[in-house]
Amino acid sequence: MQNRFSALQTDRPRSHEEHYATRDRVDPGHVPPGLTTAQARARLAEVGRNVLPQSAPRSVVAVFLRQFLSPLIYILLAAAAVSLALGDLKDALFIGAVLLINGVIGTAQEHTADKATVALGKMEQPRATVIRDGVQQEIDASTLVRGDLVVLEAGSRMPADLELTYAIDLQCDESLLTGESLPVRKLSACDTSNAPGSDRQCLTFAGTVVLRGRGHGIVGATGAATQIGRIARELGRESISQPPLILRLQRFSRLIAGAVGVAVALLVLVGMLHGMALRELFMMSVGLAVSAIPEVLPVAISVALAISMRRMAKAHVIVRKMPAVESLGSCTKIATDKTGTLTMNGLVVTDIRLPDGTAVSCDVGHDLGQCTIRAAGTNEVIRDIELRLRRYFVTSEWEERKASLRQHVAIFEAIRAQDVAEAERLTRPHLARTESMAAQGLPGIAAFD
Repeated sequence: MQNRFSALQTDRPRSHEEHYATRDRVDPGHVPPGLTTAQARARLAEVGRNVLPQSAPRSVVAVFLRQFLSPLIYILLAAAAVSLALGDLKDALFIGAVLLINGVIGTAQEHTADKATVALGKMEQPRATVIRDGVQQEIDASTLVRGDLVVLEAGSRMPADLELTYAIDLQCDESLLTGESLPVRKLSACDTSNAPGSDRQCLTFAGTVVLRGRGHGIVGATGAATQIGRIARELGRESISQPPLILRLQRFSRLIAGAVGVAVALLVLVGMLHGMALRELFMMSVGLAVSAIPEVLPVAISVALAISMRRMAKAHVIVRKMPAVESLGSCTKIATDKTGTLTMNGLVVTDIRLPDGTAVSCDVGHDLGQCTIRAAGTNEVIRDIELRLRRYFVTSEWEERKASLRQHVAIFEAIRAQDVAEAERLTRPHLARTESMAAQGLPGIAAFD
C-alpha cells in the first residue's frame, strides 16, 4: 500500500472566517493597515527610541579617577604631598608611582569589562514584526512607536507594552515581571474598568514572551513608559551598598589614621618635654606617619583582584568593578529565582536525534519546526508529514485544529515508525470530518488512499 497525503486546500472563504470570529479572534482578512512610514518617523522623532533608560557609558578618564576614591589612597596622597613639600623627592616619587600603577591596573581591568558588557548587549538585537503601510515587515524594535500594529506568534518577545486586537490561544510567560512561571492566557477583549494593568488579559508587557498562539497588538507604551521601564527607573533610585572589601579597607584606613595620629601626638608630647625643636619634631612626625602607611598595599590588592577578574573572565563571568570580584569570589552557593535570572530564558535547538540514532546539527536557533524539516534530510516520509502538518496547523480553523491536534501527532509518530497499519487505524475516525469539511469547501487534510 502506498502512503501519501493529498494536497491541502489553503484558500479559505471569507464568510467562513467571519463565521468563526469570537472575542479571542477577529478576521485576519480585515487587519488594519497600521501606521504609515511617515507617521512612524514623526512619532519616533517626538518621543524617542524604544529603549530602556540606561546610564551613560563610563569614559576611561572617569574609570581612572574612580581608582583613587578610597580612604587609604587619600592617606597616601597626603603623605606624598607632605614628602614633596619637605623636599623628600624620593619618597614622593615612590608613593606617586605606587598610586599610578594602582590606577592603571584598575582602569585596564574595568575598562575591558565595560567593553565586554557593551558587546554582550549587542549580541541579540531585538526585532519586531509590524504592519506599516498595510505591509507586514520586520523592523528594529527600538524604532517602535505608539500606535504601531505588532504581529505576535509563538516565541516572540514583546517589544513594548501592547493592547491586543486579535488573539488565538495566546499565552505569555510573564515571569520577568511577576516571577510566576505559569503561562498567562491573553484575550483580544477584556474589562479594563477596575483591574490594574498587570491583571488585564488584553494587555501584554515588554520583555515577556509568547509561549503559544498568535495575535496582533497596538503599541501603547514604549521605552521608559513601559512596565519594565518603570521598574528600571525605580531600581536606579536605590542606593548601592559598597562591596565588603571596600568596607573593610575603609575601616582599616580609619584604624591606620587613628593609630598614626595617636603615635604622632605622643611623639610630639615627649619631644616637647625633652626640649626638642619644633622643626625637628615635625620632621620626625612626618617620617613616622609615612613609614606607618603601607604604600604597596593598594597595588597588592589591585593585582590580586586583576588576577581574579581574569580567572572569572575565562569562566565567562564579567565583573565590571574590581572590588566586586571579592564579593562574588567569596560565595560558595548562589540561590537564584528561576530560569531567566541568570540565563536568557529561551531554548535553542542545537541538534536533533533521528529515529535511526543519527544526530543532525541545526543552525536555525529557536525554530524547532524548521530544524526538524532540515533534519529530515532524505527521509521523504518525515519531510512530507512535517511540512503538511505545519501548513495545516496554520491554515485550518482553530476549533478543528484544537480538537485534532493530538490525533495528528499520533499519526505522525506512527508514520515515522513506518507502522502504516497503525497510522490508517488512527486516521479513519478523522477522515469523516475532513471529507465533510472538503465537501463544504473548507480546508482539511486527507490521509491515505
